[in-house]
Amino acid sequence: MPGPDHYSFIRYLEAKKSIDDRALNQAVWQRMAEPLREIQETRSVTILEVGCGIGTMIERMIERGLLTKAVYTAIDFDPEYVAEAKARLPRYANRQGFETMKEAGGALVLKRPGREILLDLVASDLFDVAGLDRHDRLYDLIVAHAFLDLVDLDSALHRILSFIHPGGLLYFSLNYDGATIFEPQIHPALDRQIEELYHQTMDLRQTGSGPSRMSGTGRRLLVSLRQAGLPILSAGSSDWVIYPRPTGYSPDEAYFLHFIIDTIRGALTGKPDLDQNSLGRWITERHRQVEEGVLVYIAHQVDVLAEVPEKWNATDR
Repeated sequence: MPGPDHYSFIRYLEAKKSIDDRALNQAVWQRMAEPLREIQETRSVTILEVGCGIGTMIERMIERGLLTKAVYTAIDFDPEYVAEAKARLPRYANRQGFETMKEAGGALVLKRPGREILLDLVASDLFDVAGLDRHDRLYDLIVAHAFLDLVDLDSALHRILSFIHPGGLLYFSLNYDGATIFEPQIHPALDRQIEELYHQTMDLRQTGSGPSRMSGTGRRLLVSLRQAGLPILSAGSSDWVIYPRPTGYSPDEAYFLHFIIDTIRGALTGKPDLDQNSLGRWITERHRQVEEGVLVYIAHQVDVLAEVPEKWNATDR
């Protein structure tokens, strides 16, 4: 079968950074960025990122000039990803002209003229009380990037709201929303069946007290926030769109596509509703299309920025 001999999730997270960069909805990003810059004119902004992976959102905020005076706490449930972020971010910061220092508690301080950023990278689950409550602070902004479609949405929102300032912002980006498209078609009926069964594996994943319904997270998020009394300031699509260019795919794009195809293979292997020989041929053909530079891949996603009311209090959460 074409494609890598083995796959690394860390390599996948590295590969998708540039893909995420161009997918992020710029109107939603700018609406989030404006009040953060205003806060930093007078004091440090406090940010919590849940599901930070290897720290690519931190890099993105730094390179786009969003962090000047900031206290940034980033958590991920996997210690391997946090360790990679701790190794990666100082190298990245040095390339950006920052002096990097490590505090006694393990936090990183990035400094250059006019900018000071404190980064606290923590291996902790969002639902692990001890992992976050140790900070005893509320945040101006909570970020969840490509995260809420991996967990129980209602439980995650309830937990996230326990850490936000009244008047704070919620920036939820790349929330999957029910469309996975591969072109050119191999066999329309088989393509459709594979997409439907792949969504089914997301929706039947058990989180909390029942099935997750993860494949429609983007649209559900828009409803859930309003039902919780949280005004939506901005929302828009943030689709992954990868297509053949005259020069072919970038190395990151090619790895990303192979990884997505292999993820579908892993999710659907052994499914009794799907002919496994047909699945095998489909997977092989999709990998071949990547190698030949002809595959188009689109995944529909939604970015959302919401605001917590000024009169928000613990009884609302």
